[in-house]
Amino acid sequence: MVLRQTEGSRFEVETGPFKTATVLVGVGGLLAFIGFIVACLHALRQGSRLVGQLETPPNEVARAKINQLMAAATAGANAWKGYVQSDGSSAGSRTEVGY
Repeated sequence: MVLRQTEGSRFEVETGPFKTATVLVGVGGLLAFIGFIVACLHALRQGSRLVGQLETPPNEVARAKINQLMAAATAGANAWKGYVQSDGSSAGSRTEVGY
């Protein structure tokens, strides 16, 4: 960067290197953005291919797990209700635990 002092105590800055740097940063940013897009598209394609190779689709696996969770929660609630109702007291007042 070259600074020149002129009459009147003003400095002039040479703008050529700043313009060049701005253009290079812009081009580099554009290349990085294009690389990011290419990587994302590749990852989406590979993910789609992986899902296509599964024996059971992910939505069916999720639905089965939710049904399993609901059945376990219902069984646990029913067991708890039966335990509390069988002796007429709460679970915290019992001293013996049977497995």
